[in-house]
Amino acid sequence: QAAAVGAETLNHGSYVDSVLPVIAAGQVDLVDDGYEVAAGLVLRDLPGHSPGQMGLFVDGQAGPALFCGDAMHSPIQLVRPDWSSAFCADPARATQTRIALVEDAAERGTLLVPAHFRGAGYARVHRNGAGFRPDFTVRNR
Repeated sequence: QAAAVGAETLNHGSYVDSVLPVIAAGQVDLVDDGYEVAAGLVLRDLPGHSPGQMGLFVDGQAGPALFCGDAMHSPIQLVRPDWSSAFCADPARATQTRIALVEDAAERGTLLVPAHFRGAGYARVHRNGAGFRPDFTVRNR
């Protein structure tokens, strides 16, 4: 019941429409950051944009990838991870998450796959002096 408080406005009603019925049907397993769905598939906490948002880290043959959902809304956030969208529930925390994402991606060569990128839909990130440079031409490592 506590989750329903204010839920009618959360994410434009999608919580009430699409999440609460699944919870009410008993079809939800609550998991924490680091939960391994299967070998090489790990859920990762991505706080700030949406309450409870998680991404899926894939450790595959072509290298690591992170399906990061709404943590990034625009390719410009690869260069300016400190810019939040109007839809971030906690802009300061969302900024921390994006900075950690691009730093980690630049360090490990992780392919970032956000939900809202147009065109290529994914990118690698490289250090560019004190900042970052996106690379939308993805090649195997």
